[in-house]
Amino acid sequence: PLRSPLQWSNSNPSSGIVKVKLDQTVSGLVVKVSGIDGRVLLSKQYRDTRFEELDLSGLETGNYIIQLEGVDFTHTENLIITR
Repeated sequence: PLRSPLQWSNSNPSSGIVKVKLDQTVSGLVVKVSGIDGRVLLSKQYRDTRFEELDLSGLETGNYIIQLEGVDFTHTENLIITR
Protein backbone atom coordinates (compact mmCIF):
# COMPACT_ATOMS: atom_id res chain seq x y z
CA PRO A 1 0.00 0.00 0.00
CA LEU A 2 1.16 3.49 -0.83
CA ARG A 3 1.72 5.98 1.98
CA SER A 4 -0.35 9.14 1.73
CA PRO A 5 1.79 12.25 1.17
CA LEU A 6 -0.71 14.23 3.23
CA GLN A 7 0.14 15.88 6.54
CA TRP A 8 -3.12 16.45 8.42
CA SER A 9 -2.65 18.72 11.42
CA ASN A 10 -5.95 20.54 11.71
CA SER A 11 -7.63 21.07 15.02
CA ASN A 12 -10.88 19.22 15.41
CA PRO A 13 -13.31 20.80 16.05
CA SER A 14 -12.47 23.59 13.62
CA SER A 15 -13.83 27.05 12.88
CA GLY A 16 -13.74 26.08 9.20
CA ILE A 17 -10.21 26.90 8.01
CA VAL A 18 -8.56 23.65 6.91
CA LYS A 19 -4.92 23.44 5.81
CA VAL A 20 -3.79 20.66 3.50
CA LYS A 21 -0.02 20.14 3.36
CA LEU A 22 1.59 17.50 1.18
CA ASP A 23 5.10 16.00 1.40
CA GLN A 24 5.44 16.37 -2.35
CA THR A 25 3.81 18.24 -5.22
CA VAL A 26 0.65 16.44 -6.31
CA SER A 27 -0.82 16.95 -9.75
CA GLY A 28 -4.58 16.66 -9.98
CA LEU A 29 -5.44 16.69 -6.28
CA VAL A 30 -9.21 16.47 -5.81
CA VAL A 31 -10.73 17.67 -2.53
CA LYS A 32 -14.32 16.72 -1.70
CA VAL A 33 -16.27 17.85 1.34
CA SER A 34 -19.42 15.91 2.13
CA GLY A 35 -22.06 16.01 4.81
CA ILE A 36 -22.50 12.91 6.94
CA ASP A 37 -25.45 12.06 4.67
CA GLY A 38 -22.95 11.60 1.81
CA ARG A 39 -24.05 14.67 -0.16
CA VAL A 40 -21.03 16.37 -1.76
CA LEU A 41 -20.99 20.04 -0.71
CA LEU A 42 -17.69 21.02 -2.32
CA SER A 43 -15.54 19.40 -4.97
CA LYS A 44 -12.44 21.16 -6.20
CA GLN A 45 -9.43 20.08 -8.26
CA TYR A 46 -5.97 21.56 -7.81
CA ARG A 47 -3.02 21.35 -10.22
CA ASP A 48 0.53 20.80 -9.05
CA THR A 49 0.03 21.71 -5.41
CA ARG A 50 1.82 21.08 -2.12
CA PHE A 51 -0.32 23.28 0.14
CA GLU A 52 -3.89 24.49 0.07
CA GLU A 53 -6.01 26.32 2.60
CA LEU A 54 -9.72 25.56 2.43
CA ASP A 55 -12.16 28.09 3.82
CA LEU A 56 -15.14 26.04 4.99
CA SER A 57 -16.34 28.71 7.41
CA GLY A 58 -19.49 29.15 5.32
CA LEU A 59 -20.66 25.66 6.27
CA GLU A 60 -23.06 25.22 9.14
CA THR A 61 -21.95 23.83 12.48
CA GLY A 62 -21.82 20.05 12.16
CA ASN A 63 -19.89 16.96 11.10
CA TYR A 64 -18.30 16.66 7.67
CA ILE A 65 -16.12 14.25 5.73
CA ILE A 66 -13.13 15.56 3.77
CA GLN A 67 -11.74 13.27 1.10
CA LEU A 68 -8.49 14.00 -0.73
CA GLU A 69 -7.69 11.99 -3.84
CA GLY A 70 -4.39 11.96 -5.70
CA VAL A 71 -3.20 9.80 -8.55
CA ASP A 72 -2.03 7.07 -6.17
CA PHE A 73 -3.62 7.83 -2.80
CA THR A 74 -6.92 8.58 -1.11
CA HIS A 75 -7.18 10.10 2.35
CA THR A 76 -10.37 10.65 4.35
CA GLU A 77 -10.79 12.71 7.51
CA ASN A 78 -13.76 13.58 9.68
CA LEU A 79 -14.14 17.26 10.51
CA ILE A 80 -16.34 18.96 13.07
CA ILE A 81 -17.12 22.63 12.44
CA THR A 82 -18.14 24.74 15.41
CA ARG A 83 -18.75 28.44 15.93
